[in-house]
Amino acid sequence: MSQFRPSFGKIAVFFIFVILISFAHPFAASAHDDTTNVHKKIVQRVEEGINKGDLTGFDVLFAPDFVNQGISPKMGITEFKAYLSTIRDALPDFQSTTEVMIAEGDIVASRLIYSGTFKNPLVQPDGNLAPNGKPIKWALNVFYRFDKDDKIVEMLTAYDQLDLLTQFGASSTNGLLSLIGRPKLQSIKVVPAKTLDLESAHKEVFQRFVEKALNQGELDVMDEILSADYIGHDPFANLDRASFKQVIGKFREIVPDLHVTADILIAEGDWTAARLIYRGTFKNKIALPFVAIEPTNKPVQFIINVFAHIDEKGQATEDWKEFNRLVWLQQVGVLPTS
Repeated sequence: MSQFRPSFGKIAVFFIFVILISFAHPFAASAHDDTTNVHKKIVQRVEEGINKGDLTGFDVLFAPDFVNQGISPKMGITEFKAYLSTIRDALPDFQSTTEVMIAEGDIVASRLIYSGTFKNPLVQPDGNLAPNGKPIKWALNVFYRFDKDDKIVEMLTAYDQLDLLTQFGASSTNGLLSLIGRPKLQSIKVVPAKTLDLESAHKEVFQRFVEKALNQGELDVMDEILSADYIGHDPFANLDRASFKQVIGKFREIVPDLHVTADILIAEGDWTAARLIYRGTFKNKIALPFVAIEPTNKPVQFIINVFAHIDEKGQATEDWKEFNRLVWLQQVGVLPTS
């Protein structure tokens, strides 16, 4: 019986192949890391410019066709700079603090806290708001999208406009917010990442939550996806796992044809960030302790930007959601649209 004796040449080719395969993944990862790090540094430069009140570099960092969605329906770079200048004029000690920043592909996700003291009039198209001398503080969950030239081409911003207007003293919102309230703004305490190379698994778990719990109403799956001590920070309330299940169940009753899509879903280390778009028809009454809201039978759209912290078991332990309650209450007919 003959024995197989590979030649030296074949052995050499084999080892060269193994070496190339071994190095291919690190090189690919390095290229990915380089790109995301570049994007993160650009976002950091944007935040530094905002904090210094120096927006002159924005024309270099942002693409000419840049759009910021979430502050107004369509805000270009000129309008965005004007908006920031207006805020700084009203809040001369204005500061932007980055709590969490993660990146993947052409997306950087950032959790920001804007703050300052309302010392000067806030200029508005329909009339200025007089300063009240009080500290103002609000959170924003923002996705920055980059183009092939590493320019910011889009910002997708989510924040609680109702709470912000109330802090500024806009009279039309004061009474409503006193009824529905908002819990105290919770800052994120960042801890060193414990997980390693589990980003794909974390995204799969998040997508399972969207498909099973939100879209199909299989709420018991939340017991697997959320940790027993889970807490969710929501503009309406801070929710534990049981309360969150109840809220999702009620929302699906109000909007029985609810369908949620993850327009953006990225992960880095222990963090996952997503932009969720809720769509459906407001078909059933909302019964609250202080008011009953009759259905409009009209389409509604509800957008949430969320940061979720994932533990080593692959469960969400805490998340921070931001969305525009003012737009939501306008859609269901509680507030006028103008």
